[in-house]
Amino acid sequence: IGAGTAASEIAVLYRINARSEAYEEAFAAAGVPYQVRDGSFLRRPGPRAVIARLRRAEGEIEVTQAVAAVTEAIGFLAGGLGDDAGEEETTRQADLGRLRALASEYAAAAGDEESVAGFLAELEHRFAAERQGRGVQLMTYHRAKGLEFDAVFLPRLLDGELPFRARKSEADPDEERRLL
Repeated sequence: IGAGTAASEIAVLYRINARSEAYEEAFAAAGVPYQVRDGSFLRRPGPRAVIARLRRAEGEIEVTQAVAAVTEAIGFLAGGLGDDAGEEETTRQADLGRLRALASEYAAAAGDEESVAGFLAELEHRFAAERQGRGVQLMTYHRAKGLEFDAVFLPRLLDGELPFRARKSEADPDEERRLL
């Protein structure tokens, strides 16, 4: 982190929780401590459900097959979201898709050594920097209301992201302006 600014005084804000995972991975890979306010990747409903089911998986099943089966069982839509998907479902589907991609990456890297237990350990390691305590604050715009930081980053200021639009579910533009 730059000289003079404490990591805990730096915030990265995004519109929906589905966006945190990329920042979590980048900070973890760089060894930068971070803290996710209510919504880190592994604690969100989709990944939590997949991990719980994978922990109960038995036998010598390939990781990509196991993750594909579990994500399908809990409602992953490979063909895309329906017309009525809102923020929560958009985040859940993105998380399930990301778990599938992470499983493929892990399987390719692990080769013959791949295992479901190894994949779960890799996930814990990949997202472990949050355990280091306070660091860069990752949160949605909503969670940042009333908080102050010395440095704030607002990536993804794109149409469709702010104001948020997901098929039929659109946020109120006036509320989104106030939020920003």
